[in-house]
Amino acid sequence: MCTDQKKCVQKMEIKHSISFFLQKVYSRTGNGEGQIRLRVRWNGNTYQANSGYTIQPERWENGRCKRNAFNSRGVSAADINRQLAALEGIVEDIFKAFEVADTVPSLDVFKAEFAKRTGKGGSVKDCGNFEKALLDFVVSQERTHSWAPGTVVKFGTLRRHIRSMRGEMRMKDFNKKFYEEYISYLLRRGLKNTYIMKFWKILTWFLRWADKNGLLDDKSYLDFTPRLKTVRDKEVVYLTWDELMKVYGFEFPRGKEYLARVRDVFCFQCFTSLRYSDVAKLKRSDIVDGVIKVVTKKTGDTISIELNKYSSAILEKYKDEEKPLPVVSNQRMNVWLKEVCYVAGIDTPVTEVYYRGSERVEETRPKYECVASHTGRRTFICNALTMGIPPSLVMEWTGHSDYKAMKPYIKIADKEKARAMKLFDER
Repeated sequence: MCTDQKKCVQKMEIKHSISFFLQKVYSRTGNGEGQIRLRVRWNGNTYQANSGYTIQPERWENGRCKRNAFNSRGVSAADINRQLAALEGIVEDIFKAFEVADTVPSLDVFKAEFAKRTGKGGSVKDCGNFEKALLDFVVSQERTHSWAPGTVVKFGTLRRHIRSMRGEMRMKDFNKKFYEEYISYLLRRGLKNTYIMKFWKILTWFLRWADKNGLLDDKSYLDFTPRLKTVRDKEVVYLTWDELMKVYGFEFPRGKEYLARVRDVFCFQCFTSLRYSDVAKLKRSDIVDGVIKVVTKKTGDTISIELNKYSSAILEKYKDEEKPLPVVSNQRMNVWLKEVCYVAGIDTPVTEVYYRGSERVEETRPKYECVASHTGRRTFICNALTMGIPPSLVMEWTGHSDYKAMKPYIKIADKEKARAMKLFDER
């Protein structure tokens, strides 16, 4: 049983190979050219297709045309190789789409998708089959809206849920009875109510698209709401100013330089409010005259954030490197951040209250176990508000447009200020 939602959300990887080979074709012209063909192998399947180009064998080497060569039609090797690279890119995109949809394509499904993407007709969409409809949804929406990797992975997890629960699923099977069974299935797995509610929202996202595209007859999803208890005021994990300074100034021992680099990226988030996705794509050209100007990946908003002495000092450390900051993958960063905070002594007890079905659960863990990349943004907001910076100004830095989203942080700031005021009574 998987009770850890982070461990439950994993992206699959389809092992595959892509190559081009020369197949001899004897034509009436007798030019001796061979047909350049594509070969794709995965999971015991082999797919071959004609590239549309020919070349003489002596002008072919290691899966590409030799430089400065031409075929009998006068097409240059450079042009042919560019087209071969484009075909290779199409194949990689196809496998990526199936990976994020958490399914391995059959030979027929791959053939249809390849034909569709190369403009030769065909479609993977089957209005009756859930998994094919989900794949079509993920491919179209990910391409249109530039989803973050975490978003597309969630739909793969949704597919696994339904596959484990029902096996083969048809679109006509989506009804109120199924939704009740789906919620019961997740409850039996011992998952948190908040996790279940998140995946109900993921499912309804797909169902709205399916309904709009004529794939769904039953509209009971519009009126169905899971009756699950959730905690209203969820604990917000962040570093206090003292904890932040402790991490910021910590001297890591020799051999732990990678922790120092991860710490620097995290602290940069704490001093700027930037999300991991925006830090990861940050370029030096985004920083002009001490101001960061970026279009956020999540919302598409344009924000401006002034550098302070702490964020400026971090950038200065990496001025001679190609990128402004030494950003690693989000998954690796989250693992190493816990080690960073552990060795720095960030061990304040954090109590999480949640519901698992009707059961109220309390779990207390040291803070270092709860820290992840998104903690940086929360740390900035909480500390800024505690310092007395107006919420409206903080929202300009963070890109929040809804005051409601700031309420949990304002409550924290009020508590911190009340606690600080009591210090006068101790003097």
